[in-house]
Amino acid sequence: PQPRRRMDSSPFFRQNLTQHHAWTRGGNASEKRGSQARESRQNCSPGCTDGQGGMFGSASIEEPEGIAVGPDGVIVVSDGTTNRVVEIAPDLTVTTLASDLPVDPAVLPDGGCSCDCVFEDRPECSACFDLRNRFACFTDARSDLSDAGMAILCWPRGVAVDGLGTVYVADSVNNRIRAIAPDGGVATVAGNGQAGGGDGSGLQAEFFAPSGLALDGSGHLFVTDPTRVRRLDLSTDEVTTVAGDGQFGCRDGPGAVAEFHGASGIAVDSAGNLFVADEGNAAIREISPDGEVTTIAGQGYVGYGQDGSAAVATFSDPVGIAIGPDGTLYVADEVDGLRVIKR
Repeated sequence: PQPRRRMDSSPFFRQNLTQHHAWTRGGNASEKRGSQARESRQNCSPGCTDGQGGMFGSASIEEPEGIAVGPDGVIVVSDGTTNRVVEIAPDLTVTTLASDLPVDPAVLPDGGCSCDCVFEDRPECSACFDLRNRFACFTDARSDLSDAGMAILCWPRGVAVDGLGTVYVADSVNNRIRAIAPDGGVATVAGNGQAGGGDGSGLQAEFFAPSGLALDGSGHLFVTDPTRVRRLDLSTDEVTTVAGDGQFGCRDGPGAVAEFHGASGIAVDSAGNLFVADEGNAAIREISPDGEVTTIAGQGYVGYGQDGSAAVATFSDPVGIAIGPDGTLYVADEVDGLRVIKR
């Protein structure tokens, strides 16, 4: 049987325009996250529990999507099903940094609702069923319980952490890139909520179901969406397209004409080369610093994990990718498991 294709059935491809509410980023050290921002969130979506991790712990993460390690060794994980981002301390204590805390729909933009309601046919969620507002569940705010507005995420996917402890989140259904500051505040860095591929200054730029995130050493955040790879300059908030013409396909070549079919995980090496897990093409793509796209492994079709040279090796559902210190690529394939590409 063919492996599942998340992009065929997920909510990421059924999105609407949501209204932007800005909040200014702040904070400068991960250890300064406020106690309120780290407070256990017991009232988010089903499957969401903070507490002690490990084999006998009480904490739960229902559908981990992205993972990153902060400068202090804390692990940050996005949980798609429960619409939250959590951190896991070295002692395995799990705390929520941002989530879809239930909020009265009247206080959300355009009459939107908590993401907990978006996929539920429950009486209390009736306000969600206007299709115009079906995914209007975005707001920025400080994520402590005393504020009137709560930071709300809709299916967070990729995460990345910079040297100061700021956590960046690909907020997929909201078509935005969010930042969780070390003091617990949540801000939109880029994206106006409209599904699209328009470049521009942060809050004027468009994203379409952003997925993978990767930070380089020069203050750039790279973002994948199904058909593009984007670059966000964190010093100016300017968004530019690195590669991908916005059409589904499997074309190598200069960035402006290259095509992807479900770009997912992304990693960047010290030389500025990008490596992309192209899920729909069952392939690994490389983007050079000058924007040239090359397929380095995979045949463009589901091959159920055949090993061998790049000319014959196949993948089934590559979704995540990481680079080791020696340049080795590690690929997480949802069907075939962990694959290794020696370079």
